Amino acid sequence: AKNSKVPIITEGRIHYPEQAKKMLELGAFAVVVGGAITRPQEITERFVNVINSISLQQKRGEKIV
Repeated sequence: AKNSKVPIITEGRIHYPEQAKKMLELGAFAVVVGGAITRPQEITERFVNVINSISLQQKRGEKIV
């Protein structure tokens, strides 16, 4: 994208700030975030899934990584 004479706008599957940052570092003119901020239920579901996974690991006595 840095070598393009046409502005590149990235869109799709940008769920985390680190991903948007990477797109801009690669030369994107802009990043469309979309569902990552317009669908709060998806954000909540991601957090719940991680927390539930950690809880199961703790119950099994597994090391949390």
